[in-house]
Amino acid sequence: MSSFETIKKTNDYVIGKSFQGNYLFFDINNEQLYYIDFFMNRYMTAGYGKGGNEIKQKVLKMMAMLKKGQSQKDVVKYLIEQSKYDF
Repeated sequence: MSSFETIKKTNDYVIGKSFQGNYLFFDINNEQLYYIDFFMNRYMTAGYGKGGNEIKQKVLKMMAMLKKGQSQKDVVKYLIEQSKYDF
């Protein structure tokens, strides 16, 4: 895994970016980490933390968004919106 620089930090989440342009999103409240990597013209997404089924669904949604041509920033915006829901 690459090194990431914190580009935004709030009370709810932290967003990191690597020098290669890949993003990392940490949802503080739900203790979940999401990772997007673009390598050799392919995306890889991963999620770690509490709530296995929830993480699986978000990672699948992230990949679907990327396959539709949306950017990594669009995926991070989606994760920010999802971090606001607490139920």
